[in-house]
Amino acid sequence: MTVVRKRTTLLILLLLGGDYLFAQQQIGPARTNEELVTQALLGNTTIVQHLLDEGANVEATDSNGNTALISAASQGHTDTVKLLLERGASPETKSRQGDTALIEAGQFCKTDTVKMLLDHGAKTEATNDVGETGLIKAAGAPYGIGGSSNIEVVRLLLAKGANFEAQDDLGETALIRAAEWGQIDTVKLLIENHAKIDAGADRGAYGTALIAAANSGRNEILKVLLENGANIEARDVKSRTALMAAATVGYSGGHADTMEILLAKGADIEAKDKNGWTALTMAAAENYIGDHTETLRLLLQKGANIETRDKYGKTPLIAASGTSWTDIEIIEMLLERGANIEAKDNEGDTALSCAKRWFRTDIARVLQRHTNLSH
Repeated sequence: MTVVRKRTTLLILLLLGGDYLFAQQQIGPARTNEELVTQALLGNTTIVQHLLDEGANVEATDSNGNTALISAASQGHTDTVKLLLERGASPETKSRQGDTALIEAGQFCKTDTVKMLLDHGAKTEATNDVGETGLIKAAGAPYGIGGSSNIEVVRLLLAKGANFEAQDDLGETALIRAAEWGQIDTVKLLIENHAKIDAGADRGAYGTALIAAANSGRNEILKVLLENGANIEARDVKSRTALMAAATVGYSGGHADTMEILLAKGADIEAKDKNGWTALTMAAAENYIGDHTETLRLLLQKGANIETRDKYGKTPLIAASGTSWTDIEIIEMLLERGANIEAKDNEGDTALSCAKRWFRTDIARVLQRHTNLSH
């Protein structure tokens, strides 16, 4: 590199906010390549162009394996992306996590960048290390705040023939992802394109889109899916239904309003998962986060069997008494509703013996007091 060209490089860096020491440190192949990715991320197209002119490697990566193109695409710096593509950057290069520039642009709802990448031949079926395509990432993208809505990105990908039935390693499709993240317009668009509404059944954390919507309390999406024929009794990988998902998750302690919708549509209140737990057992005993009293109260009001047994013979009261997290109000509610305090599981344990084993003296006191009153 000549002295004149070095000075030109320094001048450009200085004009765009660097200091002299910083600028000097960028001279040299390794520094130049590293700086190329950084400046692409920032959208400093003039610097990127000059660094390329100085010999920077257009496919150089940063410590996360991101190329300049991936970095620029993730931020929607269309001018920078255009320059990099013109200089030979490959849209199929992947980061350390396997994301391409298209996947990154899609998940951050960078519509113009997605269009440019597609026009330059970016493959819609490229997947990252967990099997996600650009469409799956874009379908649920909650990253569009302050930018474009994800619906336009999804339309572009579908127009280019993106496979809306593709599943990631957990069995999630674009429809499931959209339902999970509350993207109702995308859900409707995918249904209009004949996406399989019950794809993912018996597989993955969410199973179907309906279970994903119930899990997240997305009631309007839930209604759309049911109106379009979603199987209300579909199961996830743990054999849980949408009703079970709504009964147990959520930082607020389940989604009672979601359960009301499902029950009104005929959801089986006595359906059991692979361990024999019903929605009632789950609301009573699987309440790690939040207050589940409302979901439990609703199920009891709707006539759920308070003496249902799992495959170990445990009733909801026994199951709830043998945990370190059950709120005492759950126990009191079950007892008020007539739960059999003398019931025994397959090992001969009662709710009281389970409470003692788990050092739940508060539950044990309530159970003992109730036993004394009943005698």
